[in-house]
Amino acid sequence: MPSFAQSCDSVNTTNKDKFTDRVSIMTKRNVDCTGNVPGTGLRFVFTKVDNDLYFQAVMAAKSLGCLDETSKFYFIFDDGSKQNAANMNDFNCKGQAWIRFAGGKGFKPLQEAFSTKLIRSVRLDAREEHVEVDVDEADAKLLRESFNCLKQTFR
Repeated sequence: MPSFAQSCDSVNTTNKDKFTDRVSIMTKRNVDCTGNVPGTGLRFVFTKVDNDLYFQAVMAAKSLGCLDETSKFYFIFDDGSKQNAANMNDFNCKGQAWIRFAGGKGFKPLQEAFSTKLIRSVRLDAREEHVEVDVDEADAKLLRESFNCLKQTFR
C-alpha cells in the first residue's frame, strides 16, 4: 500500500523558485470545465504557497469582463449542499479569482465541504455576468484529493 506522501505525489507537484527559494505545492493537473455558454469556462487548481492555501479559478478569455472583491464563488456539492465565498483577488481583467484559506484555517464550512464532498457545479459571478460550470466526477475527486493532501501539510 502506498504511503500518504506517495499518494499525494500522484495528485500534487512541488515547485521551488530558483531565485527566492519559495516553495509552492499545487494540483498536478489543471481541472478545465466548459461553461454554460459556448466559449466560456473555468480552470481550477489548489495551490499552497508559504503558509497559505488557495482555491484558484481562471476564466476562459470569452467568459467575463473584470473581476473584483465583489465577485463571488458559488458551489454545489454531490449531496446537494451549497456554499459560497467572496473572491479575494484584487480588481483584474485577466479572469483571475481565488479564495484564500489563511494558514489552512479560513472558511471552515467550505474547507469541510472541499474535504468530504465532491464539487458538482461552480458559478463565478462578476457584477452583471457569471460563468457556470459542471465538474465531472473524476475531476471532482482529483480536486478533493489535492485539497486534502495540501491540508495535511499544515499539521
